[in-house]
Amino acid sequence: MKTLLLLVIAGLLILETVAIRGGSGTNLVYNPHLVSISIGGEFACAGSLLTLDWVITVASCVQDIPIEKIRVRAGSLKTDALGQVSDVEQVLVHPMFNWYTQDYDLALVKVTTGFTKGPKVNPIQLAKDPVDGFLTATVVGWGENTEGQDGELRKLVVNLLKNDTCKDRLPYDIISPRMICSWVDSKSSPCWNDFGDPLKNQWGKLVGMYTYSKKCSSFPSVYTYVHPYKEWIATAIPDLID
Repeated sequence: MKTLLLLVIAGLLILETVAIRGGSGTNLVYNPHLVSISIGGEFACAGSLLTLDWVITVASCVQDIPIEKIRVRAGSLKTDALGQVSDVEQVLVHPMFNWYTQDYDLALVKVTTGFTKGPKVNPIQLAKDPVDGFLTATVVGWGENTEGQDGELRKLVVNLLKNDTCKDRLPYDIISPRMICSWVDSKSSPCWNDFGDPLKNQWGKLVGMYTYSKKCSSFPSVYTYVHPYKEWIATAIPDLID
């Protein structure tokens, strides 16, 4: 049974009920970095392996959660079975994270037992260059398609928007330089159960993580844009960024 979560984002009340809509099925061979994060035994959000013992996700998923309640699962198409599972040793939430604007929505999670590398478990690299000039990207996560079937790992190719365009379409939201937006059509988008879903560029590098949308498919989707945080990430994982 899905957990109901009430979120207040920029003064708008949102009820979490669904996840990625549209797109097509995929697997972990193409997304070996993807992990599921559970809180108290229930799926809460997605994350991506930066190393075999560090995961990047959104702060809105793990802030103020006792670490003994958090589990990370790698190498499984299911969010509640199989694969490799680890407890959590440390959670680093960006100190400037703002619940109301969703700015600085980024966290690093260190697992207690490092995962074993394999065909379905392998870290992702951060995109080295800004996204300017990229026209499309791919978001991946567990969710619901247009027929209402859920639980399947799905991918969706999305169109990236300039921040000025995103601001025009979300006039009451704060779209900062640390965010990036996407749009597909009225029937396809990530949704409220997709927090932390990775957004990847055409080379498979991590560009962002899904943060929120006002209404599934009706407005642009907003992501944490990873590039501005590279120095902060390097303070926790010095060997990650050259």
